[in-house]
Amino acid sequence: MAGTARSARTQVHRVVLFAYLATVGPGRAPAQEAAAVKDRGASEILAPGKGWELIGQDYQLTAESAVDKQGNIFFTDAQKDRILKIDLEGKIALWKQGSHGSHGVAFGPDGRLYAGQHDLKRMVAFSSDGVESVVAEGAQTHHFTATARNHIYFSVAPAP
Repeated sequence: MAGTARSARTQVHRVVLFAYLATVGPGRAPAQEAAAVKDRGASEILAPGKGWELIGQDYQLTAESAVDKQGNIFFTDAQKDRILKIDLEGKIALWKQGSHGSHGVAFGPDGRLYAGQHDLKRMVAFSSDGVESVVAEGAQTHHFTATARNHIYFSVAPAP
């Protein structure tokens, strides 16, 4: 719809008991096992009798989420200029107000939370206490990630 501003609402959901530990032996899985894995649905990752649980809503311009070494999840709410944290109990709390429109986050191996500040055309890193430092300028990041070697890969925003 040309010329019309759209407001998208994002809802954050939590998966209950979503991680499993598996021991994998050497060799290839038989074809029928591979097909079974491909066809798994939500019922295979949710605890029996449990469904998706809504833990928050009305966030706008959220992008990638990032998980720290303790298992906390961080995500941006760029239009409200903040970064939020979901703790291990599923509680959402403000982690950083005044994030300069951070949009998209990733943890680096140094433990810092990296974010793209699209409108300012820069990438920043936040220390564990939320102190921001600029790590690169001149790039209008859209989505990005940080590798174990602290290399940052990003895509640029689509042209208007």
